[in-house]
Amino acid sequence: MKTYIFIHGGESFQTHEEYLKWIETTAVEWNLDPFAIKTEKKKWKTEIANMLTLNGDIVYLPNFPNPQNAKYSEWKLFFDTWITQIPLTSEIILIGNSLGGCFLLNYFSENPKPLPISNIHLIASCIEAGDFTPPINYDFLQKLGDTVHIWHSEDDMVVPFSIGMELSKIFPEAETHFFEIEKWYGHFHGVEKIEELENILSNK
Repeated sequence: MKTYIFIHGGESFQTHEEYLKWIETTAVEWNLDPFAIKTEKKKWKTEIANMLTLNGDIVYLPNFPNPQNAKYSEWKLFFDTWITQIPLTSEIILIGNSLGGCFLLNYFSENPKPLPISNIHLIASCIEAGDFTPPINYDFLQKLGDTVHIWHSEDDMVVPFSIGMELSKIFPEAETHFFEIEKWYGHFHGVEKIEELENILSNK
């Protein structure tokens, strides 16, 4: 039995003024559509979580505080407290998407705690955003070698593909999963299925 922890993405801003500008533009734009009855779309995270749960593993999808204006100190406090409240198996797999990957990079640069980590997946991860500053060092994660997985798509319009390439240089032993534009994975938002990730997590 393994423990899988998914860490979602979010928005982070260096100043309050940047956050207010985001509210005026992006947040407003996201809320212009009138209500309509819709069939809920499948999401790759819940699809994978369902698969892993059916296999007998434990899966967590914690909701980190205020993802629309995320603060690293708040996410760190949440994770430090939350991780002590859940039962952990002998194998932990962490999947950080976008800002979630950035959080993992920062967290383990400051807190090389002896969690029984067997794999870390950085999916469309950024290196810095808002007050999620560049990691102090990468020592702990670099020692994990090929148990670190880097996922990025060439058509990512949120976190440039060059960031995935940069991470592959920081972690030269990592397993890289880079996708061409034709795959249409983008930033992995709205993607219903990541078959390549499912195969790895299900040990196919």
